[in-house]
Amino acid sequence: MKEYLLGLVYGFPVLLPMFLAGSMARFTRRGKPGGWRITALGAAVTAVVWLIALLLSRNGSELPGLAAYFVTGFPLGAAVCGIGLRLRRVDG
Repeated sequence: MKEYLLGLVYGFPVLLPMFLAGSMARFTRRGKPGGWRITALGAAVTAVVWLIALLLSRNGSELPGLAAYFVTGFPLGAAVCGIGLRLRRVDG
């Protein structure tokens, strides 16, 4: 359990920059229609990267898995920002 928590503590700085990049990319499209495309494109790229990581990690390399973990932050940030923008629009 302790090693799992340490892994999350060490992994957070890796995920944060891509999370912020996804949030900023989605936030820049806030007034324009089709902002969801950023989230959808990021999710599609992430799925491809995870598939590649799954195929390459069988050879014992951890780098594709780390790259997939890093790329996952982008669509997560875009989705969270999109949900926040939608909730703000409903309230205001």
